[in-house]
Amino acid sequence: MHRTAVVGLVLAALLSACGGTSFSDEVVAVEAAWLCDVPRFAFDEAVDIESELDAQLAEAGVERAVYDEFKASLDRDADLRQRVAVAFDDVCEEG
Repeated sequence: MHRTAVVGLVLAALLSACGGTSFSDEVVAVEAAWLCDVPRFAFDEAVDIESELDAQLAEAGVERAVYDEFKASLDRDADLRQRVAVAFDDVCEEG
């Protein structure tokens, strides 16, 4: 199954459980998939890592500025880190 489809399934499950729509859930799902996928890639240059991340964000419809804000908030939001950890387990089990 394509990683984007898995992210979509995880996102749908998260939204169903929460009973609502939250852009943060999309970003959490993208982050979980990225953390699961990135070790599988081989990059020649550091800039290639950013390029791949940008491509995955664009594919998921997440703006880079929103993702950067999300990443900055992870260090101060334990609940958000926990949500990423749960989504990571779900995504990586599927992969």
